[in-house]
Parts: sequence; structure tokens; C-alpha cells
Amino acid sequence: MEPRHQARAPEESVMTSELDTHTLTVRHPDAKPGRSEARRAANLQRRARRRPLMNPLLLTPEEVADALHVGRTKVYDLLRSRTLASVKIGGCRRIPAAELRAYVERLSRQVV
Repeated sequence: MEPRHQARAPEESVMTSELDTHTLTVRHPDAKPGRSEARRAANLQRRARRRPLMNPLLLTPEEVADALHVGRTKVYDLLRSRTLASVKIGGCRRIPAAELRAYVERLSRQVV
């Protein structure tokens, strides 16, 4: 079957086919950030402004990802494999700061 193109903003191209249920979105390297990317950047800036002067006891997975310079998916993989311990408060998953320090310490001992 012939793939068909859907109308999108000029900076991205979407291609779907009748047999394929997945949609592939390709962004031009010079394109403006999408809504979700812009929203995430705005949220990070907002959190940085309201961050308390004391060190937090619990961190969000996004804050842990930023601290470790890895993606959020990697943090959730570490949580799923129980490599990194966490607590749940209501529907929110949080990582104790002490657990993050212990994890980094374990990593530094593994380096040969």
C-alpha cells in the first residue's frame, strides 16, 4: 500500500500506512521545540525558581535524571529493576536523596 502523508506544521513530517498503527514523526534539526518540549523546559525553569534553600529529602525522577545526566526513561528502568530505591506518596514516585548518593557511591566503587 502507498504511504500517505498527513498535513502537519512545516517543520515536521508524519508518515503513516494502512497496515502500520505507529506514527513516525521526524523533526528538522532547526525546528522550534514542540509543545511538550517547551512545556518541560518551562517546568524545569519554574522548579528552579521556587527551589527551597535547603536540600530536598526526596527527588522527582526528572530531577534525578538531570542530576545523573541521563534520560527519564533510564531512571524509570533503574527504579523498575530495583537498582535505585524509591518511595510512593499518593500517586507520586520519589527517590530519597540519600539513596541517590548511595547509588552514585556504588557506581564509583564498580569502576576499575
